[in-house]
Amino acid sequence: MSVERIENNKIKIVALGGLGVDIIKKFDFDNIHGIDTLVLDTDLHALDNVRISNVMALGLEYAMGLSLNGNVKLGEAIMEHSSDSLNEFLKGADFAIAIVGLGGGFGTGAIQEVVNSIRKFSENTMVIYTIPFSFEGNRRNSISQSVIDNLKKSNLNVLVEVDSDFFVEHSYDRKDLKQTMKNIDNVILELLYNIIYILEGESSTDYTKISETLEKFPGITFKINSIVEKKKALIEALDNLKTVNRLEDIIDVDYESVDLNDTSIPSVLRHRKLFQEY
Repeated sequence: MSVERIENNKIKIVALGGLGVDIIKKFDFDNIHGIDTLVLDTDLHALDNVRISNVMALGLEYAMGLSLNGNVKLGEAIMEHSSDSLNEFLKGADFAIAIVGLGGGFGTGAIQEVVNSIRKFSENTMVIYTIPFSFEGNRRNSISQSVIDNLKKSNLNVLVEVDSDFFVEHSYDRKDLKQTMKNIDNVILELLYNIIYILEGESSTDYTKISETLEKFPGITFKINSIVEKKKALIEALDNLKTVNRLEDIIDVDYESVDLNDTSIPSVLRHRKLFQEY
């Protein structure tokens, strides 16, 4: 039985690179309705096998329809020149999710530009990323760590890290990398289904439920941005405020003395202090 969808929770998923392609190929559209997905990559062969999704082949003039083979800088440049099309897809999103495998390629280079866009078009944002296997070498891990550091500074509501090495260590056959990759894909898919189930069942985003759900998944760590949530809660609390009747009320104000919880203070002052703090 499908969940009845609440129309004001429009969910948009942006899937990047090889991992994104693999996830969307397996995404079950039969049981989930009203979810918009977009797959971005430079590899035409990989994109050709994505049947039920919006697909965007990027950087044809640079990559000639092939994988970038670790050229992260080129991936970044290609995504910057393609942001208008991405922004068009994201319009109207109530919750935006990006999925990427880090390590060295299009997705690794493109993810920050994608994050900039999803933050611009949605108040509720989530990024799911995998970190490289340790055996992939210092260069890939170093590049990925740099990207992760930037993601952690991006004020995303939810940031989910999938530890690839965990799935190697807990694999029946550690040499069977193909099965390990399938296990990672399956965990990300199940995680997605659970998050979407929560979002479709709520009229507004419930980050407590999302946190409780993520805690059940092996091999991942996650961060819920409490500052973003606190800011949203404060904005909601500012709805019933005293309006400004005299200019003297808002001229030469010491913002340090403004109490966000004092409803007798004009709304313009409390909003200003709120956005100065966050």
